[in-house]
Amino acid sequence: MAAATITSIVPGAGSYSINYTGGSGSRFVLLKSSTANAPLSSWTRAATNATGSGVFSVAAEAPKFYRIKSE
Repeated sequence: MAAATITSIVPGAGSYSINYTGGSGSRFVLLKSSTANAPLSSWTRAATNATGSGVFSVAAEAPKFYRIKSE
C-alpha cells in the first residue's frame, strides 16, 4: 500500500491539526509515540479517518511523534 504523507502540523488553541495526503486503503490511522525509533508495534492509535486526504485533530500534550498508517 502507498503511504500517506503528513503535509503540515498546525497549532491551535489546546490542539494540533495534522494534515495529510495520499495513501491507499480504506482507513487511515494516526499513530503516536514518545520515542521516534520505537518499533511500530508499540505505537498507539490516536485517531482514525476514512479519507485518503484529510486532517487529524489531536490534543496538545507532552511532545509526541506521529505517523500515519493506511489499512
